[in-house]
Amino acid sequence: TMVNLDNDVTITYNGNTNTGGSVPVDGSSPYVTGSSVTVLGNTGTLVKTGYTFNNWNTAANGSGTAYAPAAAFTIGANTTLFAQWSDTTPPNDPTVVSISPN
Repeated sequence: TMVNLDNDVTITYNGNTNTGGSVPVDGSSPYVTGSSVTVLGNTGTLVKTGYTFNNWNTAANGSGTAYAPAAAFTIGANTTLFAQWSDTTPPNDPTVVSISPN
């Protein structure tokens, strides 16, 4: 039988459109509410084509609270941390058109 206490909260990681690798799994989760949680790094070698892993955020679009790997925070509710990605695709070079006089 599993006993689920009301004050247990979980932390989960989401690859947020990753193209490979796997999300880290916190072996200490669930936590008691109010516990200090250390944010995991990109331990599952998440990758996204054309992007570099940047950090974690509580919102998929990056509008939430950002956490770097090894940062600590006090967990108060079930929390999902979404991978944040930096675009590494070089910008398209503008085409240079030269006009020769006739």
